[in-house]
Amino acid sequence: MTDEAAVNFSNSIAYPSTVIERITESVEPMTRSVRVESTYSYRFSSSGTTAVVPTDLVKRGVLRDGLKFFDHEDRRLSSLPNTRAAGYILSVIRRLLKQAGGTALVQFQTLDASGHSTELSLAALLVSTKPVEDSKVIDLTDAVALLPTTVNGGRLLLSINKMIRVIAGEYPLLVVAGKPPEQLDGTGTFRIRLIYRLIPDRYFVKVTGSGTNKRLWAEWLQGIPRRYLGIPPTSIAHELKNASRTASFHANIKGPERTYLGRQRVVNWPSNVDVDLSSNQYAMRRRLGQRHAHLYFSGTNDLRDSYYECTFFERVPGSVGQAALASLASTILLVIATIDHLGYTQLNKTDILAVLLALPAIAGTWLGLSQNDTISGPTVAARVSSIVTLATSLLGAWFYSVLPSFVSSAENGGVHGPASVASDPTHLTDRPWQWAWILVCGLAAGNLIGILTCWFFRSMVQAQFTGRTELT
Repeated sequence: MTDEAAVNFSNSIAYPSTVIERITESVEPMTRSVRVESTYSYRFSSSGTTAVVPTDLVKRGVLRDGLKFFDHEDRRLSSLPNTRAAGYILSVIRRLLKQAGGTALVQFQTLDASGHSTELSLAALLVSTKPVEDSKVIDLTDAVALLPTTVNGGRLLLSINKMIRVIAGEYPLLVVAGKPPEQLDGTGTFRIRLIYRLIPDRYFVKVTGSGTNKRLWAEWLQGIPRRYLGIPPTSIAHELKNASRTASFHANIKGPERTYLGRQRVVNWPSNVDVDLSSNQYAMRRRLGQRHAHLYFSGTNDLRDSYYECTFFERVPGSVGQAALASLASTILLVIATIDHLGYTQLNKTDILAVLLALPAIAGTWLGLSQNDTISGPTVAARVSSIVTLATSLLGAWFYSVLPSFVSSAENGGVHGPASVASDPTHLTDRPWQWAWILVCGLAAGNLIGILTCWFFRSMVQAQFTGRTELT
């Protein structure tokens, strides 16, 4: 390892924006997780080649599923395991302390009376799988800062301490390049691409106004149907911790199939407050009815604990249209059955109508309760409407098979007798069970009106987005 290679490595962690020219992160939803693809573009000094390159920073105690590394020619690259990565970082620090001059390296490795040294303390920090306590980090950085160096060695100690503070909370993924960076790309830029799967663990609720209690109530109300009906959130929140590690950062988020971008914002966790980006150079792709979102930062400030949240709306008709068609069929059949049972004339008695009444229940289960192949399932309105369709259809089929009709009851000697059926319009009120038909029919009609209204407003919103242009 050369001196410049050690400096390049430390700068990649301590001052990454001086080495990493661009980071592009693409997020695409899968069945239960999201697929994240990150591309890092480095530019090292030509004489400072290094065979090991730090890429992403991962919080200690967190694992990355399906992690793979590729070079600019899509060849697989190997990563260093935790113990070997710790050894390599220690060798880099030794090289930097040697450059710092004086007796810095000697005192760094010298054991005290209790058998401890600054180097051993740092090694324990590097191999730890959990975040290190702040007190231990402060003691370690103070010990490094007091190491005796030459006049120009103080700058290297600052770089080492900066690297220690970063690594204390997050461990770098080290990739074996295989060849010197300048030999991998004729332009002098070295690119590494990594792919991994991530389970979304952040869901933000957009609440107007202020107040923690209001936000908690909104989260509780929105969480009830999602939790008990198995409806996943329609938002994807991507962490922006890498935005400040490069001079040019791009975040591309693709929505689930059959959706379009409806809302986007940068939000802080856990306060759920929109981040003020007025002091940053940034740009967001306009919402034009497209499926993807694009956020760009140039030399931004620290955005740790900030997320790029994108909410995607289902394209109409979608699950809402399917639920509306099932509700329409159920309502029509229920009206026919209600007229048949409560009217003064009766259709031919047959069980086929009872079978038809059950069909919307089957259709509602198939169309409204089915799972999609991505993390975005049916909307809350579609799933609730399908459940109501299921209940009213089955109740209608049961009523038709069990409850007697108005005419048959009168012919069998009702309160007013058969002769008064045609002349007594109040005969309906003498049969309490006949109100069951009116209630179930009214519930089906209300469900139909509600889901059609939802369909109408969703169509209006989609038309508003698709009717835009890039400049208007």
